Amino acid sequence: MPSVPAVMHLKMLQATNAVANARAQIDRAASARRLKEALKVPLPVEIRGITSAVSGYSALRGMANLKAMDLVREQVFGLAKLLERGDREGFETQLNQLRVQEWPHLRGTFPRACQYVERETQRLLGKLGQLERSAGESEAQGTSSPARERP
Repeated sequence: MPSVPAVMHLKMLQATNAVANARAQIDRAASARRLKEALKVPLPVEIRGITSAVSGYSALRGMANLKAMDLVREQVFGLAKLLERGDREGFETQLNQLRVQEWPHLRGTFPRACQYVERETQRLLGKLGQLERSAGESEAQGTSSPARERP
């Protein structure tokens, strides 16, 4: 039977490998759901109480937060591009898809990314409202101008 230190050494190696795997999953993650799943590192029971001894474990949360911010910035940038092109329908479709499929996974796990999404979404919706008002005003001016010119 192996000695206790040998067993603990083996468990630490397993934990270190699990952390390395989680880091790779975080790097490859293309969605908030995948990031959230990557944070669920399967540590051996004997190691869970001493996670500070596992190389790289404490950095996982920070890595995932940075990746989450990168993902949501990219998503918000895509929404802003749709708005700049005047693709209102594409903007609303993409926004609704992100609100239903992607952003709910941010809640509770990535609060900073969640706050960023909320703030930027409100800003973009305000911009959309301004564009719609200015388009409505120009249409109203365009239809009323010929009527004024008539005697």
